[in-house]
Amino acid sequence: MAWINYNANFEPDHSYHHPDKMPTSQELSEVMSVYPKLKYFEALSCGLTDSLQTSLFADVQIEVEGETFNCHRIILASMSHYFKTMFTSKFKESGLPKVHLKDLNKEIFRAALEYIYTGQSSVKNSNVYHLLSCSSMLQIKGLQSICSEFLQKSLCHNNCIGIWKMATGHGLPELQKKSWETIQQNFPEVSKCDEFLHLSQDELIQIIDCKDLFTVKEEDVCDAVLRWVKGDPSRKKGLVAVFKVLRLTQMSLDYLCNVREGEEIEECSGCRTLVLEAIDKINSALPNEFSCPESEYRQEEVVCMVGTRSREPNPQKIEVLCYSFRHNNKFKFSTLPVEPGPCFAVCILNRDIYISGGYNQQNLMLHFNTEHNTWTECKQMKIERWSHSMVAVGKHLYLLGGTSRTNETLSSIEKFDPETGTYEEVGHLEVPVSSMTAAVFGTKIITFGGKLRDRNSASVIQFFDVSNKTKGVLGNLPESCAGSMGRAVYFEDRLIIVFREGQVVEYSEDTGPSIVCMIDQFDHFGAVNHNGEILVLGNRSGSFYAVLFNPYSGKSRHIPAPFKAPMCNFYCLKTTVSKKYLK
Repeated sequence: MAWINYNANFEPDHSYHHPDKMPTSQELSEVMSVYPKLKYFEALSCGLTDSLQTSLFADVQIEVEGETFNCHRIILASMSHYFKTMFTSKFKESGLPKVHLKDLNKEIFRAALEYIYTGQSSVKNSNVYHLLSCSSMLQIKGLQSICSEFLQKSLCHNNCIGIWKMATGHGLPELQKKSWETIQQNFPEVSKCDEFLHLSQDELIQIIDCKDLFTVKEEDVCDAVLRWVKGDPSRKKGLVAVFKVLRLTQMSLDYLCNVREGEEIEECSGCRTLVLEAIDKINSALPNEFSCPESEYRQEEVVCMVGTRSREPNPQKIEVLCYSFRHNNKFKFSTLPVEPGPCFAVCILNRDIYISGGYNQQNLMLHFNTEHNTWTECKQMKIERWSHSMVAVGKHLYLLGGTSRTNETLSSIEKFDPETGTYEEVGHLEVPVSSMTAAVFGTKIITFGGKLRDRNSASVIQFFDVSNKTKGVLGNLPESCAGSMGRAVYFEDRLIIVFREGQVVEYSEDTGPSIVCMIDQFDHFGAVNHNGEILVLGNRSGSFYAVLFNPYSGKSRHIPAPFKAPMCNFYCLKTTVSKKYLK
């Protein structure tokens, strides 16, 4: 069994809940419609519980650690694929009155039976690992999901390795993904935990070779490897395979010289050779000119700000700044080859940044490659526009509405394929608008508000489905949000829109828009999903502010602005960039 820190201090976070609000008549109607079913399942659960406790009509005995449980084949087979296969196959157990289960704890099996018969689960810190193993062995999918969700909420740097191993072993992709992300994002803390010292060589290599691994400097990764070696000296024999994935040429000469002389690699000639080769590469380059291949650099998540300067000497110049929360530092990307002017549109596709249109260059399309820090001017758009919106759906970009060179408000929707560099007009919005907020729900593009042909404020919510090219009107924004500039943020399966006047709106396709919170007003602002909350960065009257909004509690709070930027008309975007340019 994988080594797991069962004593890791973690508790599921139960502090987040949706804000209390009165249910709508539609919601009440939906609840009432399922009420008879709930009463039926409640009665059924009571009957099954009684059958388990009294052994009434029991037709099979399950023995675990010497204790016998009187059960019912039909119930076990209905909830467990393991038992279904056992009772319907030609195995000898299918007809036996008693079945012996090995490698199970009787109390854990009792808890699994409780779930099978009643739907109730008693998952807690002390039994979640064993219950997950039991439910995986017996193939009780519902209990597996409950244990998986419990562990996802409990993930921290102390337990993520053990959970990752267990999720991998039991084939739980969502839990495996979440625990892997926790390892990668918290490597400095994870590498100092006991679980790290119990990694196998292959597991260690998989972790430290990942391009998304966060580390302030590569020397810290090597230090973690050397601590891992000290935990079991026999690991020195295969250490060269680990050293091959270290980014040695991104480490300092002084550090490499110390590693070369260290006792950890004195018995590994292959490791010494790799270190000496890295030292020679660095020494052979001209001072300050050594550079690793771009493919060797790790990726790091950053917040990008794209906007125009709000001060002289050139107030119309667009800049792309990025901020790394882990480095607590601000960096500047390469200069745009062409200035689109204000009222451009921007979005992320496959980690790269695209800028389209703008008042000065209304058919412009620019592509920024985050891995190489380079801008490319793409083929020009067929339809000139500014004050429009742009979103990514699948592999394509869609440009919607806006204003033409002759100041006509547009309804046209244009699809851009970055791979072929081609454009296609695919449809029109029901209502021509500009300066609107746009978001994506599956194959639907939904726009919120904006400006009408006469420049009056629009409150209309409309959609265009890229899969079948249908369009329509879905409703209206609250009147106070009409015509206001907004920023859409995806939060799990929810869509949150922050408006300039401070309204925070949650939109649901079922219930429409509702204002869930009020925050500060901004002259210019951007918003991104950050660490389980929505971070709003903006300026007002020359001052820069930061607000965190918690979509679970519906509450907001001010925080010190992590960084400031002299920008207006800006967007905030989350993406990953090569650490080569975070210097």
